Amino acid sequence: MSAENMELRWFRSQFSAAVHLYRDGQDQYGEQMPEYRGRTELLKDDITNGRVSLRIRSIRPSDDGRYKCFFQSNVSYEDAILEVQVAGLGSAPAISVEGHQDGGIRVVYRSAGWYPEPEAQWRDLQGQLLPSTSEKISPEANGLFQAEIAIVLTEESNQKVSCSVRTPRLNQERESAISIADKLQAELSKFHSPQYHPV
Repeated sequence: MSAENMELRWFRSQFSAAVHLYRDGQDQYGEQMPEYRGRTELLKDDITNGRVSLRIRSIRPSDDGRYKCFFQSNVSYEDAILEVQVAGLGSAPAISVEGHQDGGIRVVYRSAGWYPEPEAQWRDLQGQLLPSTSEKISPEANGLFQAEIAIVLTEESNQKVSCSVRTPRLNQERESAISIADKLQAELSKFHSPQYHPV
């Protein structure tokens, strides 16, 4: 049935705190939660058939979670619960060599802008998992996460390694590879060379 003359309310945990409210034939913003102000739009193209959609722009991590849609007419009401899952695919990764450690060189992979917390891992050329020396997944000020994972490569290490960070929610990942042969030789030769100081 047509919902043109119904009250349509989208909310989270509290009925009175609206994500979006439509009543008396128009959008109402007086009860809208401040964090949704200017970010929502009720799509009414099919409202005469009782179908409406809510569009939320500029998605944030805090938009993740449960929403309730409430329809009310003069004689009846219905509601439905929806689960919104926010996901963020992080930035292009950066791999850097950061000095010596345990007879090898320390290689660090960094990527930011993930949501929810991602998974990170190092692999060799054959796809075998390599143990990381440190792994840090930490929150950023905007609610997203950044990943930093390090590995120590020695002369015995495979010549090419890759690191990937993935979000299971999207089943997507960012991957970057580094060929360490020349860099490793140069770094290790500096590390093992005797140092001469003029008297």
